[in-house]
Amino acid sequence: MSDSLVDVWNQLCDRLRDAGQILSDPRAPRDASTQAYGLNYLLNLLNSGLELTAMSVDPEHPEIGRPQDATKKWGLDCPDALYARTTIDGAGTYLLRGGAGTAHYVGIAVSAGSLGTAGVRGLGNLAKPGDLAAADDGSFAVVFSPDHHDGNWIETPPEIVHVSIRQFLYDWDNETASVLSIERLDRPTAGMTFTAEEMTRRVDALGSFMTSSATLWTDFVAGLRERCLNAFAPPNLQSSTYGGTPDNVYGSGYFELEPDEAVIVEFTPPPCHYWNLQIGSYWFESLDFIYRMGSLNGFQARLDDDGKFIGVIAHHDPGVWNWLDTAGNRIVPATYRWQLPRVAREEVPTPTARVVPFVSLARELPPSTPTITPAGRADQLDRRRRGALRRYGR
Repeated sequence: MSDSLVDVWNQLCDRLRDAGQILSDPRAPRDASTQAYGLNYLLNLLNSGLELTAMSVDPEHPEIGRPQDATKKWGLDCPDALYARTTIDGAGTYLLRGGAGTAHYVGIAVSAGSLGTAGVRGLGNLAKPGDLAAADDGSFAVVFSPDHHDGNWIETPPEIVHVSIRQFLYDWDNETASVLSIERLDRPTAGMTFTAEEMTRRVDALGSFMTSSATLWTDFVAGLRERCLNAFAPPNLQSSTYGGTPDNVYGSGYFELEPDEAVIVEFTPPPCHYWNLQIGSYWFESLDFIYRMGSLNGFQARLDDDGKFIGVIAHHDPGVWNWLDTAGNRIVPATYRWQLPRVAREEVPTPTARVVPFVSLARELPPSTPTITPAGRADQLDRRRRGALRRYGR
């Protein structure tokens, strides 16, 4: 390795050290549990950063990468989603294939910017009939090109560099995601090689991702605390601000719970294709959604007879069906998603929340609150585990 590339590596190590400073940020809790979650978060961020900036980033040899999953958590990643992304040359022509699948939603978007948050456009999805044509078995093909193509085609101006694919599973027991592949069509591709210039660019991009993402989400959570302590904020109508799918209307909340406290959450879901509610750690990453009740979607949740969701965020199982388990976290940001709402975005609801003593839940909850037995909870958790691990092939 030349001296200049030794310097590139050393600079990356310096930037990783800089990213780790979020652990000692004056706003960050210093208890052992939150700090342990923070260290795990940094490892997740590094794992994701490698995928996003160094591994699946060659437009001449496109590959489908997995930027977020059970070991790549950040930005309060959605437990229902199978995320995929690849890098393309906006001036080239590419063919994306999706195999047979039964995902509740498949969304495809092209974008610019280092994190894919700039210029999100050209969305196609299987949730809106006619928007993305698919075979009876759910398989599909999409062309990305600056030139018109018949069938599923998304135009790509020169600045476009990313294709993002989200597959949302509602019924974890039965729905399956499509296996994806992509190839470049407009010119032959030679074997892969590495140059000092290209590797320098990738390593620099990884360092930038680590430092910028670490501070981005720390600042985001601090802003949530200021705006909506122990409450939910109204939905953000600019869905793509942080790289989300334009089909979703997102909103967030922030809660600080003592060991003997719980949060009662209520809302009536709007008519929409999909919705979910989840909580995360102080570091704005999803909590364990494989072995714990870290999230609920509209298929998994149970509504009361009036169509209202009544749930509880708590450190211990309250015996209600719609429980979100804090996994011991005292600080729990939250996110709700309304996908393809059939009402105006300005009319979607904001969940209500109130903090109550855990021992008072029986008095505070309406009689219509759906409940669950210990045996039912064990079955619920077992099904979550099997469904999530099947989705990730683990």
